[in-house]
Amino acid sequence: MLGTKKNLLFPTYNIIALFMGLIIAAKLFRVDDNYYLGELLSIIALLAIGPLSIKRWSGIDICLGVISVYDIVSCCYSNCTNPSIQVAFSSVSFFIFYLIARQLFADAKAEKILLITSSVFVIIGVCLGISLFFLFQKSIKDAGFEGLYHFRFLYRPLNYYVNQWGTILIILLGWICLIRKYTSVLFFLLFLSIFLCFSRGAYLALGGFLILWLFFIPSWKEKIRMLIIAVASLIFVFLFYPKDCLTTLKMNSTTSQQKSSMVRIRSTQVALDTFCAGSNQLFGYGNGSYTFVLDKAINQDSRQMYTSFAPNLPIKLLIEKGIIGFCLYMCFFFIIAQYLWKNRDIRDTRAVFCVFCAVFIKEMTQADFFNIQFVWLVFYLQLAYLQRNDVSRVVAVDKEKFVLPSLAIIMYICWCMHSFLLKRNMGLCSKAFIAIEKANVGEAVRYIEQTSQQLPYLILRGWIYMQCYKVDKNEEYVKKAQAAWWKAHQCQPEDIHIEYLLNAYGNGCQKNIYGLKELSKKYPYNSLYSFALGEILYEENRKDEAMNFLIKAILYTPTILRTEFIENIKEHDLIYFQSLRKKLSALRPMDIDANEMARIGYIAYWCGNTKEARFYLRKAIEEFPSLSTPQRLLGNKKRYQLLKYGFFQKSSTSVYPIEERLDNDLLFIRFYGKKFQNWYGIPFGK
Repeated sequence: MLGTKKNLLFPTYNIIALFMGLIIAAKLFRVDDNYYLGELLSIIALLAIGPLSIKRWSGIDICLGVISVYDIVSCCYSNCTNPSIQVAFSSVSFFIFYLIARQLFADAKAEKILLITSSVFVIIGVCLGISLFFLFQKSIKDAGFEGLYHFRFLYRPLNYYVNQWGTILIILLGWICLIRKYTSVLFFLLFLSIFLCFSRGAYLALGGFLILWLFFIPSWKEKIRMLIIAVASLIFVFLFYPKDCLTTLKMNSTTSQQKSSMVRIRSTQVALDTFCAGSNQLFGYGNGSYTFVLDKAINQDSRQMYTSFAPNLPIKLLIEKGIIGFCLYMCFFFIIAQYLWKNRDIRDTRAVFCVFCAVFIKEMTQADFFNIQFVWLVFYLQLAYLQRNDVSRVVAVDKEKFVLPSLAIIMYICWCMHSFLLKRNMGLCSKAFIAIEKANVGEAVRYIEQTSQQLPYLILRGWIYMQCYKVDKNEEYVKKAQAAWWKAHQCQPEDIHIEYLLNAYGNGCQKNIYGLKELSKKYPYNSLYSFALGEILYEENRKDEAMNFLIKAILYTPTILRTEFIENIKEHDLIYFQSLRKKLSALRPMDIDANEMARIGYIAYWCGNTKEARFYLRKAIEEFPSLSTPQRLLGNKKRYQLLKYGFFQKSSTSVYPIEERLDNDLLFIRFYGKKFQNWYGIPFGK
């Protein structure tokens, strides 16, 4: 159908189809491609088969191209530059894969090779996921737990979170529809895997898929077959795991489910309020910046667990891409819907429509789409498959053939340069952290001062300087640290943690106290700020004032009791320590929340009130048996090790796990480390 030229390129098409199948497998199994050979080879493949003529692009082609350009432009103003560049690179890469697939699916042989090759790896991945589930189930049972629902976070098929795995399985329903062979077995495996996730979002998405399938697929044979497969897989899961299956199907029966729903609703409302009150409504805040933008509003509460996922896809699009980007995606979805309606008589079109709707339902429960490269790629490929009959003698010729590959090469070179600089700076930071651990101040300073004068490295530079000061007490390092952090603060004033560093590690006590008081006043539930303020007030001999802040910090984060500061009070200020312990012993839960019960139980255990502690800890694990620290304090060693380290960790029968002693630096890294990684694309440490 592509004319004589395609016949000459017949072997080339087959080789590229095989290559595309391997790319799909690499994305599914998260194969590290440190040299980005897949992207480079894809550009060569696009040049070899010739891209479609730009003049003959479909509406979907144009939208995907504009989306890629928009992602590139967002790097210029994004609050989180490194993650934004990564998203832009992925967007361009998948657009290239899409253009290649547009050509491949027009050839029956290449289409067959691509579908079969990718399906083999997909089947292997799904079977591995199911096998891993039974290992997970056995570990839970061996630890003495009842039920699996509360421990789903331990189930990590192919190293994906269970909600991410559910999204992958949903998008694979569409891929299986395109294969046509052995689909009954494959659908059974997918349905079984989805039900074994015990994910409410996946269950809702699958339910939506089945309803739409029964409504839109005209063949009664197909309807009945799909219904039988779904019911059979559900019965299979229900027979072996009835309690977990019912818990998931009820959707809002347990306390954890109710809290999860409330958090999603609250996050959506807060995100909308933040967006409406913000200054970047038109273009958004850039890709990868969702958690950064909402950090002050959502993630400054030490009582809540930090999450990097948006509650739903529309909110993520609105925050990161703004009104223009949101409208662009709405236009994109409208064009897809229009195309699907136009080709509604084709069976594959109806099947893919059902899958796309199911993916959207899943994305309305948690926005995973852009975080999973495999889902992103397969979505693009399914769009290319739907348009396979539209490719007819529209291959670019002459100079036009080289336009897109040339632009892609430029993007690839820019990405390689950025990646090289990123890895170089990360390597220098890692060497600096290793050197300071060995108390080698000179080496640490030499390495860290070779890093770029960019935001994340300025933060790490100040941190290394402060560690150097702690080693040799040279006040010059404090000044250098403050200078680096102040420069970082000017670059990113919205990162509240830089302001904390300037106040908590400064050398002007009165100024620091005022700054930390302001932070503690703005964010009263952040124990890090309260603890730092309490520590400085204690050192300034304002002990009564310090007591209130210390108690508040400990109430929200009881592990502060393991810090060196508290240990020093115990050793050198016994009267104050006893007063602190007395006030902590008087704390009682304000409600029946399991996490608060666990915190009060921990504090009571530390104070020596064993009977009272065991009462609160037992109450906590009755509601949330997945809480690891209460299991440890109650003497459930095997359960604790499973919850803390996962079911691949070999437990020791001779040594009971000992809690790690904290210092202020480690406490800060625990609060800030994940955020820093998400916002700036590099680890906080070696």
